[in-house]
Amino acid sequence: MYSFIPWFIITINLKQKVLKKKWKILKANWDDTFSGVAYTPTKNGSCRKKKNKRLERGLRTPEEKFILPILEALIGLGGEAHAKDVLGRVHAKMRNILNSYDYEDLSSNNQKRWEITALWAKYRMVKEVLLEGQEILPRS
Repeated sequence: MYSFIPWFIITINLKQKVLKKKWKILKANWDDTFSGVAYTPTKNGSCRKKKNKRLERGLRTPEEKFILPILEALIGLGGEAHAKDVLGRVHAKMRNILNSYDYEDLSSNNQKRWEITALWAKYRMVKEVLLEGQEILPRS
């Protein structure tokens, strides 16, 4: 007995094989193009670049190390100064303490990691009433 396979089933099967081959080629091209860059699918089907992972704890210089140099810089500047001036003196005092992670640019605002850490230390000192918040003036 002969089995009858309709011609449209054979055609669909061949089209599936061709589509699978094309899909593999497209995937290989995609992987070559975006190797090393992580993308995640969104709800609407598009892809977005994955955010960088946070730095592991303990790799950057902790905020506590910035407190004394900030206070010394303020004293040296007469008790009140712009943040840029204070950060310049803090950097000079901490040059030997800062490590390679501290000098990385943060993609969010093109500032060095140590500058952001120093500003957070200043914020913490204001909260703990070591500073009044007026000593370091905002950027000019």
